[in-house]
Amino acid sequence: DTLVYSVATFAKDGDRSIGDVLKKMPGIQVADDGKITYNGTPINKFYIEGKDLLQGRYGLATNGVEHKDVSSVEVMTNHQPVKALKNLSESEQAAINLKLKDGSKSHLITTINAAVGVPSLWNGNLTGMMFSKQWQMISTYKANNTGEDLQRDIKEHTDLFASSAHRYSEAEYLSLPKGNNAELDQARTLFNKSHLLSTNWIFDIGRDATLDAQVSYLADYQYDDHELQTTYYLANGFRTVYDYQQNKALRQDLAMKTTIEVNRDSNYLNNVLRADLGWRDGDAWVNQGDRSLDSDGKAVDQGPVPLIHQHLYLPHHRLSNSLEYIHRRGKNALTVYSTNQMEWLPQYTYVQRDGADISQQLSRRSFFSDEHVNYDFGLGQFVLAMEGGLSYLDRQMKDISTIRRGQVYLTPTLKYMQKSVSATLRLPVNYYHYNFGDARRDDVDFGTALSVSYRGIPHLTTSLLGSIAENPYNISNHYDG
Repeated sequence: DTLVYSVATFAKDGDRSIGDVLKKMPGIQVADDGKITYNGTPINKFYIEGKDLLQGRYGLATNGVEHKDVSSVEVMTNHQPVKALKNLSESEQAAINLKLKDGSKSHLITTINAAVGVPSLWNGNLTGMMFSKQWQMISTYKANNTGEDLQRDIKEHTDLFASSAHRYSEAEYLSLPKGNNAELDQARTLFNKSHLLSTNWIFDIGRDATLDAQVSYLADYQYDDHELQTTYYLANGFRTVYDYQQNKALRQDLAMKTTIEVNRDSNYLNNVLRADLGWRDGDAWVNQGDRSLDSDGKAVDQGPVPLIHQHLYLPHHRLSNSLEYIHRRGKNALTVYSTNQMEWLPQYTYVQRDGADISQQLSRRSFFSDEHVNYDFGLGQFVLAMEGGLSYLDRQMKDISTIRRGQVYLTPTLKYMQKSVSATLRLPVNYYHYNFGDARRDDVDFGTALSVSYRGIPHLTTSLLGSIAENPYNISNHYDG
């Protein structure tokens, strides 16, 4: 089902971007970080004239496309973006499609906004767009020091309902200490100098086939000061404690991504090659002191005032390729999935306190691979799916450990689908083998998951979900510290 909202009906004076208007449409919510939900559920696709140009980074469109260029917004409920899975895999999520005005198609649209203020304030952006039948493009440059967080424009809003069991990412162990949160809007408290350059292209390369290319660079310098004074009133006077903290952080992200997609009723191909290169530099200074006063206001004790400085260098680089292929024949479908990625994190930190320097290296690198196959059998109103595969993780931390983990898994799934009722039962089984160099470990985990949805009442969906599962062994628990 598709709902169509007229943009002119909801647009008001003062609205600039299509995101401003989306917030006023029934059922649609736009969060501060750009994430869009419909009736409380995240959307799974954001199209412009039927094309997935932004690949999840739709903040570039909600903040960059002016509402005057859009004629209507289509909300496609229960949207299954993969044609080969229709009637085999139901979706509870919606998709949004922007329909442009005829005068906004097939020619370059340029938007320039600039503002300056005192003392030394600046904010501006330059955006160029083109939407034709064969290709689309959005390129933008933004810069400001007025507290606008540009990271949200390129944040990738992935499908939160997709399984994360076949993914891996190195955790961040280090971060700058956080100051006290001010009870004010972030734009009033964030001191920054931010620059964002992004270009996004999509081309038709054949029948139901597209090539998508994205490149973005973000340089974001943020700094903040926190000061807290706490007074304790005692029977013989009072005591005042001072806390002062200053943070400075520089973030640089270079992301490059190419996607080839073939989306047909009989087969589906999606291959994503991406490189994410990130650099983080941070410094924090903490100064604490206290003093005690008697009832006459005379100082009786002056506490120490140590100065602590911490520096962090936190690069995080990732190179990955993921391939998904689906072949549909009648009510049966074969899915082959492969992902391989490498990560490098040459990180370190040091702390200066009372004239002493303390440092720690946390250099890490890892290789992760996952290959699995899924086959769906259509049996009347039922679909029986069998998924099986294996994964491998090789993880090294400088001078500490080498960990290798192998996994073999099998997940039988039974689905029941009707127009008003759908149900899914999963019974995953996992076998893990761990090699820590000095020890080995083998685990077998079982689980059960059941979900039921009822859509027999117009405009109302009722869902019930429940699961019992065992978490994999936490490899960090193998070590004492």
